[in-house]
Amino acid sequence: MKKIKLTRIIAFLALSLSIASTAMGTTTPITLGDTTDFHVQLAQFNDPNSFLKSVELTIEGTYNRTLTVENNEDHAIATGTWSINPYSISIVSPANATIENDSDYDFIGFKVKPDKTALLTVNDTFTNVFTFTDPAILSFFTGIGMIDLTFTGTCNDIITVNGDKDATPSLQSAFKEMKFSHQYNYTPAPLPSALIFLISGLAAVVGFKRFKAARA
Repeated sequence: MKKIKLTRIIAFLALSLSIASTAMGTTTPITLGDTTDFHVQLAQFNDPNSFLKSVELTIEGTYNRTLTVENNEDHAIATGTWSINPYSISIVSPANATIENDSDYDFIGFKVKPDKTALLTVNDTFTNVFTFTDPAILSFFTGIGMIDLTFTGTCNDIITVNGDKDATPSLQSAFKEMKFSHQYNYTPAPLPSALIFLISGLAAVVGFKRFKAARA
């Protein structure tokens, strides 16, 4: 029977103890109407044999803004500017994490005829990724229950009507076609110490037998 080298056993032991990180997660569509607030629910990370390293939350969708300008003048044209500022998505729970989205444009000019109403619409498609590594936040995601997450979107656009024209602007903003996904990045726990001692003991026995055989 071919003898097994002690160095090979040690190498095998080291390979057995080397642990590669892995990940698990799900993707869920979000059904909502005209709103800038949305809620999602996900299961906590529940694997007692692994260590949670990080959590990635991804929000994808379309951000819709609609500006309505009603010109109440009977004879004068109303003009103005729609200043489009970056919007942001914030996580209310578990932490106040915010991601801003820079738009490709700064402002849109508008002109409304007397006693008419103008409608302007802008859509942004976006993907936001929140990554958490803080132990206090990771503990929030660890357990055997469910987590309720609340997201909120903000928009700080400015609408300016030139002169003293009697025009009424109104802005509506909403997230559309939303999709939420989460990913738990974790490392499986090392082998139990008792098993490590067992493997080490077997390696020592093989080494001792080889030593006796060499002296015989």
